[in-house]
Amino acid sequence: MKKLPLLIYIGIPIIYLIVLIATSILMMAVSEQTSNLMIAIAILVVLLILVYAIYLMRRISNLCSGKSRWVAMIYLWFFSICLVISVAVLPFLTKAAIGWGHIINDPCIDASEVLNSNGSYNLPKMTKSIQGTLGSKNAIHPSRGDFISPILTFKYPECVSGTFFSHEDEPEKIVSTITHIQLSLDEEEMAYYRKNKGNEALVMGYFSKSYNANHTTHPFIFIVEDIGEVK
Repeated sequence: MKKLPLLIYIGIPIIYLIVLIATSILMMAVSEQTSNLMIAIAILVVLLILVYAIYLMRRISNLCSGKSRWVAMIYLWFFSICLVISVAVLPFLTKAAIGWGHIINDPCIDASEVLNSNGSYNLPKMTKSIQGTLGSKNAIHPSRGDFISPILTFKYPECVSGTFFSHEDEPEKIVSTITHIQLSLDEEEMAYYRKNKGNEALVMGYFSKSYNANHTTHPFIFIVEDIGEVK
């Protein structure tokens, strides 16, 4: 009987803190790509917490009475609910932490347009390689209606920064964090895209500022010069 108040008022916070820390470490050890596994771990831990809380509630009902029983139950369920909510959101916080950690630790991709002395684009200096998963994005054109554009989805959000030129305005500096980007493909590249949609791909080309209704990702699109599998 004497051990029960000690278990409730001191043991529960310590046990729940250990569970939360252990679950957090386990989440960080799981790959970001296996988000379903992170969610499964969270569900399992939540169920274990609820089973343990119900077990303690029965012990409290049998060994305590009156006001002390209600105080103990409120204390028990307060910590249980807090822990359940914390564990339930852990997969999403972990995924966000991994993605934004990538942004913090990696410099922005330089998407700047480079001009030759005659005002033409210096494409060799503008050419970049980007990697991600081939997908599609639904959009609505004001005159043509619904259409689908090919996109490349990055594994992590990417910081993209660049200076862009136009004939009418001063050079414009744009910095944005993006999760995916529209691909501008020719016929041969489009054939590869259709065949490999849903797979990872390595794409070479250069960034361009998106400026019309055909462009579905803002503020950038990617003009593809070569596309192939990731090696």
